[in-house]
Amino acid sequence: LVPMLAAAFGLGSLLFVGGFGGPTSKGCRRRAHRPVVLVVVLALAISGSWIGANSPRVAWFGAQVSHGSRVTRTVALTFDDGPNSTATLAIRDVLDHYGVKATFFSVGRAIDARPDIARALLDDDQLVANHSYAHDSLRWLDPRYPELARAEAAISRQTGMCPAFYRAPHGQHTPFVALAVRERGMTMVGWDGSGPGVATDAVAAVGVASCGP
Repeated sequence: LVPMLAAAFGLGSLLFVGGFGGPTSKGCRRRAHRPVVLVVVLALAISGSWIGANSPRVAWFGAQVSHGSRVTRTVALTFDDGPNSTATLAIRDVLDHYGVKATFFSVGRAIDARPDIARALLDDDQLVANHSYAHDSLRWLDPRYPELARAEAAISRQTGMCPAFYRAPHGQHTPFVALAVRERGMTMVGWDGSGPGVATDAVAAVGVASCGP
């Protein structure tokens, strides 16, 4: 994606420079504005595409849920990237202590490695959801997006449960990802507040501070 952006901006720069070169007759000056307009349109398209593909809130590239009711004072807690052999069950225990349930967006490869943790979450009435199979930085660009089905199969195979929700790794998604999610009868979920991925009191402080109507 970065090389594509660089190439697009490089093309825009060439067009921009070309628009002000050459003859300076009245007719040529009118034509010189066209590349400038093209550069502006191209820049806006690239910026919009970048925001649409990387934002966990906007739905430009397909429907996604990023928050609950703006009327009631409730928060949906979610945790990503597990199951983790050192943290996931410890988080569950803290949730149990306070009588709270959460959604664990789980990586298919991690579930294949530790299916017992995923089953323990479900036995505790926590929710396990789809967070891709490999959680890498490139597979979301594949228009077929087989990661979704592969993770769904892993969750179903290891737990007997078919997930209803999907969260894109890093929030990165394309219209093709959104289509794959919709075709499998799932809901894509983003977020509108998050804390640092470290086990300190700062997580709670940042999380609470980011909550609001």
